[in-house]
Amino acid sequence: KTPYKLEKAIETHKRFHEFYFTPLINEVIPELWELTQRMGADEKVNTEMNTKFTEMRSQKSIQESENLSQTLQDTLDLFVNKSDGNAHPELSHIFEVVDTLFVLDRAFLATIKQKLIEGVTLFETHEDRVDTQFSTFIQIFHDFSEVVENFWEGISTSQQHARSGLESVNKT
Repeated sequence: KTPYKLEKAIETHKRFHEFYFTPLINEVIPELWELTQRMGADEKVNTEMNTKFTEMRSQKSIQESENLSQTLQDTLDLFVNKSDGNAHPELSHIFEVVDTLFVLDRAFLATIKQKLIEGVTLFETHEDRVDTQFSTFIQIFHDFSEVVENFWEGISTSQQHARSGLESVNKT
């Protein structure tokens, strides 16, 4: 593992966030909900789900995720600038964070894909009587919000870990 590979891994996470994650929670899931609620969501369910979607798209969480990529890049840049050619534990620290992000990103995509497949399958199976399956659709949307929440928790933990790595590089 080299600093170059690490830089590419950081860029990959940043692209994942920018081109997959953000559009999914800002556009795709809300649009799917809009279609779903036309099947008969009452006002209470609409309010509950809209609140969940607002929480999913909270600026604090999105900003924290964007900051994580920058923190990792800053840490790597500092490390490379201070490098004396010897092995440094800080570099392995950064790799741990990036490896965790890789796992989080892949798990998020796999789980969201599974939930989307469940929704499409449910719709195709019950086409003309899909309104009888409304509670199952609601559960899928609850699952979406749970997946996003778990992702944010992982990002938050990674952000804390990355900051401690940046602090240790700054001390050397």
